Amino acid sequence: MAKKNEKPKRVLLAIFFCLLMSSTATAQSPRALWEQVQVMEIKNGTLHENSQWTLLEVAPTPEQCIEAQKRVFEVRKNDYLVLKGSKPWTEIFTTPYKSITIRTSLEPTLISNIFDCLPDTADPRKRSITDPILQ
Repeated sequence: MAKKNEKPKRVLLAIFFCLLMSSTATAQSPRALWEQVQVMEIKNGTLHENSQWTLLEVAPTPEQCIEAQKRVFEVRKNDYLVLKGSKPWTEIFTTPYKSITIRTSLEPTLISNIFDCLPDTADPRKRSITDPILQ
């Protein structure tokens, strides 16, 4: 009778370990670092908006993606600080490691760089409003 109970226990144990391994693999799945550049400007009294997503790199882990995001953020911020040095009417607003927005006072224009680490299977260019990963 003990042998009859052992087979289901082994099957359940095997299923448990498979589920455990699959959840661990999902948690460490590759991440893609995306940059969205948004440009908003007023021309002839009309607001014009343009948005473009660019895949910057894929990292093996979420932590490595965040490190890449911080590195790219600092590079973009330094580029804008150089621009501000040559055009003092430029203002820079940042959300640390997430977004940089510049505004020029001479012309009503905003340019924003937004950085996001998403699962490598997510493509924000095909974003749906109901997609919980990209909201």
